[in-house]
Amino acid sequence: MPEEIRLCLSSEALSLPDTDWFVPDLYDFVEQKDISSITAHYSRFVVDLNRTPDNENLDPGSTITGICPTVLFNGQAVYQQGREPSDKDIEDRIELF
Repeated sequence: MPEEIRLCLSSEALSLPDTDWFVPDLYDFVEQKDISSITAHYSRFVVDLNRTPDNENLDPGSTITGICPTVLFNGQAVYQQGREPSDKDIEDRIELF
């Protein structure tokens, strides 16, 4: 987590509650099966690789958290009030990460 982003997170988000910690264990077979995969090297709070850039809902009925989530799956804020990423911040994150 880049420090400049971590400093903006809410107390609820600092523990990275919406992180899939065991994805490497769950999908350790993909290389053996010649299956392509994408591995994130940053928290989904930086950029969520499972979201479209236009934030289209790919799972109707679920919480739309966005490509740079501002709410946790439980609806709580990811960022401290007034410290959410701007549209420019999001564009920069998509490009950089």
